Amino acid sequence: MIVKKAVITAAGRRQRTLPLQTLIDRDGTEKSVLSILIEEVLAAGIDEIAVVVRPRDEQAYAQVAGDHVRRLVFVHQPEPLGHGHAVYCARGFAGSDAFLHPLIDEGRMPLCPACGNVLKPNAILFGEALPVQALIAAKRAITRCDLMLVAGSSLEVAPAADLPMLAVSRQARLIIINRDPTHLDHQGDVIIHDDLAVVLPQIAAANMPGYPPGW
Repeated sequence: MIVKKAVITAAGRRQRTLPLQTLIDRDGTEKSVLSILIEEVLAAGIDEIAVVVRPRDEQAYAQVAGDHVRRLVFVHQPEPLGHGHAVYCARGFAGSDAFLHPLIDEGRMPLCPACGNVLKPNAILFGEALPVQALIAAKRAITRCDLMLVAGSSLEVAPAADLPMLAVSRQARLIIINRDPTHLDHQGDVIIHDDLAVVLPQIAAANMPGYPPGW
């Protein structure tokens, strides 16, 4: 996959002023955060950059972008409806092409606005135990499934790594999609060694009518 576009979001309430701030870059030069971010994107070989901003903010961003401003396309997020919506606002710029989405680090732990606790993704991070109820539910589902899809797993960490063999023992078909080979590849009916971010959208587009290509 060749990525030639990037989308930078800078329309959030607590995010709007961050790209305008100045820092000392690794080469010892004082630059705006936006300029540093643009230079990193350009260094990655990407030359089409969209910046999602609130209406009437583009002039301030254009000023701190300096000579890079000619490379920028400003996209408006009319209302502060969240980060996902900001990325969605750039769909006209991105089209069906894959794009890089660099994030601006605010230097703060994300907190839940309702309870004040630290937010974390709804995923099991390395070193964390699987929720018991989720594991039980997965095993129950495997007893009824005809096909199991393993996506993006090295299958080296138990107990999740044991689940595919449970499916195989019950005569279910097994598809494994992983960038590198796994020790269970010989048990799979279909083995795909490729980038998950490329393969899954292709599968969805081929099997789900109306699925937008590239999203």
